[in-house]
Amino acid sequence: MLPITYKKPFSQLVGGTVVNVTTGQNISILTFIAANPASAGYVQLFYKVAADVTLGTTVADTVIPFPAGGVILDVGWHINSGHAGLSIAVTTDRTGLTGVDTDIFILHT
Repeated sequence: MLPITYKKPFSQLVGGTVVNVTTGQNISILTFIAANPASAGYVQLFYKVAADVTLGTTVADTVIPFPAGGVILDVGWHINSGHAGLSIAVTTDRTGLTGVDTDIFILHT
């Protein structure tokens, strides 16, 4: 097996604004999400660039729920996407647009 070379990790406070994690075809990522907000929330992942997402209207490709307070979710999985990018938002419900400020860390290739 070939060694995996990671780009600079994505590390940012994310809330109700869709932000780009990375752009480009065939994204393969290993994801760690550190969530420490006061309330529970949902990480919405979109397999497209942020400019192509309307939060609250565009259906997320993957949604990861998390509980309130000081938890770290080690998701530890790969997405092999033939799409134009990966963008993310964190909201109060699965399809919502109200943000929950959450620390996100994603290691991607």
